[in-house]
Amino acid sequence: IRDRNYGTSLPALEGEADLRDALANSLIDLDAEDVYSDLTTRTTHLAFNASGELLVTGGDPGIPESPDHAEPKSPRVFDVARQVWKESTINGYGPVAFRPDGVPVVIVPAVDNVRRIQLLDVNTGTEISAMTIAGTAEQLTDTNRPLLAMTADAKFVVAALKFNADANASSDKETYEVTVWKTETSTQIHRCLVDGASSLSLSLDGTILAVGRKDGWISIWQVGGEAPAVELPHGRFPVGALALARDYRRSLEVDPDSQPGTGWLLAAGDDASGLVVWDLSLGMPRTVLRGQWYETLSLAFSTDSSLLYSVGRAPGRIWDVATGEQVLNWMQSNYMPGLAVGPNGLFASSGSPIFAPTASIRIQKLRFDRGGAVLRGLVDVPRRLVTSQDGSLVAALTMTCFVGVWKTDGTLLHVFEAPVGPFADNATISFKPDNKELFCCTGDKALTWN
Repeated sequence: IRDRNYGTSLPALEGEADLRDALANSLIDLDAEDVYSDLTTRTTHLAFNASGELLVTGGDPGIPESPDHAEPKSPRVFDVARQVWKESTINGYGPVAFRPDGVPVVIVPAVDNVRRIQLLDVNTGTEISAMTIAGTAEQLTDTNRPLLAMTADAKFVVAALKFNADANASSDKETYEVTVWKTETSTQIHRCLVDGASSLSLSLDGTILAVGRKDGWISIWQVGGEAPAVELPHGRFPVGALALARDYRRSLEVDPDSQPGTGWLLAAGDDASGLVVWDLSLGMPRTVLRGQWYETLSLAFSTDSSLLYSVGRAPGRIWDVATGEQVLNWMQSNYMPGLAVGPNGLFASSGSPIFAPTASIRIQKLRFDRGGAVLRGLVDVPRRLVTSQDGSLVAALTMTCFVGVWKTDGTLLHVFEAPVGPFADNATISFKPDNKELFCCTGDKALTWN
């Protein structure tokens, strides 16, 4: 084997194992390995529990025009370690999550009442709470299902249902009644009317609501507010997928009167390959992600918000949020509606039989132990790099005066805005011995961060 840049011979390799190890050590960036694959399960929604030991699926309505897949599928729970399914008796399908007490839940429209949403225990099929859409929204029917979304801990639920108004309005002007509830008490905490709603997402703390629209715009609401706080011009096509996550950037100065959404990132995908990560603190795109095919059906951030996962039309993709670079893709099915991201690199996706011979679920795990690792979160060239005394933390200062801080396993902790100085290579950063503070000096300013 020769180094193609310099032509020098590398040490001789003895046998296939040595060759494999040598090539693995030359890898840079992500790799993934299969954990489980199933070619019978149909589902449109997926969620891992906090440990990644369990996966809950949200069921599927069935495909009437396909004789092999016409029957609806109920939600169920999968034990990842034992690779065993637990069936449920629930007649319905919808978004799923795990509550803080570990109970898997699904939200479905109630079959016995108009405009009522149920939160059900997937293990037992029993109702945990029920929420009624007030106002004059149309009745729930098989052809008028509400858009539904839920936070990852199932503490908040949002539904959008067509509003009884102008029956002759075009689809992008149809008015939707959007309602947010706190599930513990079934209390309505927000209600608004939105034209042409096409997708929904709630922040984990239940304070920010994002509504994608069929006209290509996104409305950002402070939950409880009377009007949208921000309107984002995503593009010309319907916005079909949204995901909110905590922003890893920390501003140098925090404005107490900052606009709603400050401290959050919003990923948005449309029906025509458009994919953007928005900085809600500024109301501007943080990153434009290029290379998606056709429509995006589901989005999810990694636990540290440094990676974005997207599925829709094949392949599934993983993106670097800071740079917009596509770092991994995987093939499963031509039409992939479901996506879940768990801890420690676990992720799962579902494939639909709409454009494939069978349905599928695939669980994979990112590998961080092969070759060189990439520490994500920064955009430009680092000029200073330091480690903590015990080797557990890494920090880097860039030419544009941003400081990234990571655990040495690759987990992004923060990206701090440092004071602007004339030359980053004349600046300094250093951890205090107890790892609780990071010191930074750029130009004529010095500060510490917790």
